[in-house]
Amino acid sequence: MKLKLDENGHVVVSDGKPVYVHDDGKEIPFDAPAAIQKISGLNAEAKQHREAKEAAEAKLKAFDGIEDPAAALKAG
Repeated sequence: MKLKLDENGHVVVSDGKPVYVHDDGKEIPFDAPAAIQKISGLNAEAKQHREAKEAAEAKLKAFDGIEDPAAALKAG
């Protein structure tokens, strides 16, 4: 992916955004503020998933050593 340049070698801008040319020739303006916002949102989502996973793993530790869950339920 390369910046689109005009005949003078200057970066082409569309609506204040630099235009990039993909390998397939498709031209797309890059919206940096939107990209940063999306990255921040994805990082927050990843943090929530990580914290939920860690909480589930902590609860699961109470069952360490149980090899046969069906037998454990019958014994309880």
